[in-house]
Amino acid sequence: MQAGDTFLSSTPFPRNNQPAHWRADLMGWLPIIAGLAVLYVPSLADLFRGVWSKDEQMHGPIVLGISCWLMYRNWPAMLEASAGKRGSNWGWVFCVFALLLYTVGGFWTALALTRKRFRG
Repeated sequence: MQAGDTFLSSTPFPRNNQPAHWRADLMGWLPIIAGLAVLYVPSLADLFRGVWSKDEQMHGPIVLGISCWLMYRNWPAMLEASAGKRGSNWGWVFCVFALLLYTVGGFWTALALTRKRFRG
């Protein structure tokens, strides 16, 4: 950022001098946004009803909100730092591994709840 720049000038939204086809770009991301919503909304609902509702863990939503804001705020700098560089394939490996762990954890939780229901 330069001396005359403001916070709003570093946001990823188009300014007056940029093309307005960002809506078309957003449409391409809708399946990914919907998939992430399917993954995260139930987990966040469980956190808000469970752990984050207790006095010892009420800072959880604050930490999550600040983390999201910091990522949003620094996104242009991250894009600029990675301009012209090819991404690593290790990112896909970790992404698939994390999704596998998420899926196994969901099945394990469902199995544990089912066993608990039948035992009394």
